[in-house]
Amino acid sequence: MPDWQPIDTAPKDGTNFLAWDGKRVFIALWLVPSYADGTGDWADDGCRALRFPIIRWMPLPDLPSVAADSAA
Repeated sequence: MPDWQPIDTAPKDGTNFLAWDGKRVFIALWLVPSYADGTGDWADDGCRALRFPIIRWMPLPDLPSVAADSAA
């Protein structure tokens, strides 16, 4: 699994990722445009603009395979 990265390197293409604000981990994404002037903002997985800063991010882990689940 990759290490936590600075938020300024996070994807701004709508890709979901794990975010950390210094207190909790959650799923976030870049929401474009979220303002009338066409600029975007970080949002939670419910597409609600965040009211607090994100410090770090990392890609979501791969989903488990169906074959691995059925073998258990």
